[in-house]
Amino acid sequence: MLAEEIDARHIELSAYSESLGLVISKDMEMDTGVIDLEALRMKIGAELKATDWAVVLSGHYAHEVAPPGMTVIVFVLRKTPWALAEVLKVRGYREAKVWENVEAEIMGVCTAEAMETHKKVCEIDTTRSTPEKCLDKMLRSLQGRAACDGPIDWLSHPRTMELIKRSVPYSEMP
Repeated sequence: MLAEEIDARHIELSAYSESLGLVISKDMEMDTGVIDLEALRMKIGAELKATDWAVVLSGHYAHEVAPPGMTVIVFVLRKTPWALAEVLKVRGYREAKVWENVEAEIMGVCTAEAMETHKKVCEIDTTRSTPEKCLDKMLRSLQGRAACDGPIDWLSHPRTMELIKRSVPYSEMP
C-alpha cells in the first residue's frame, strides 16, 4: 500500500530472493528458507543505484539488506506478542516458529537491529489498527510529522508474562 501511495517500486524480499536463486537452504525445523543475505544486500544495492525511483522493501529482514546511506526510513510493524501468537497459529505455523517470532516481538529484535544501522526507525503498532491507519502513520512520518508509536515495550506488559508462562513449560523456566 505504501509503495502504491508514494508511486514507488515494491520489492517483497522473500519472493525477490527466491526469484534470484538466493535461497541457499531450507530450515526444516522453522519451515523457512535461508537467504544469502550478503548476495541479497549486493543485489538490492545495485537495484537502488540503478534507479531514480523510490523503492519500498518489505520483509522481516529488510533492515538488514537496505543500504543505510540510501534509506530514508525503516518502518517496523509491531503487534502485541499475544495477538501475534494467535495470528501465526491460525496461519498454521509450527509451535517452534510461533514461539521464535513471539520472542523476537517481545524483545523488539527487528527494531534493535534496524537502529544499529539506520538513522530513522519508526515503530508502528498494528495490533488494533487497520492497514489504512498504518499507512496514514507512515505517510505522516515521511512528511516529517510525528506519527510513530515507539518506543514500543512489550516486555514490561503484564500480558507478556502470562504468555511466557503459558508457552514455556514450568520446568524449563529459570
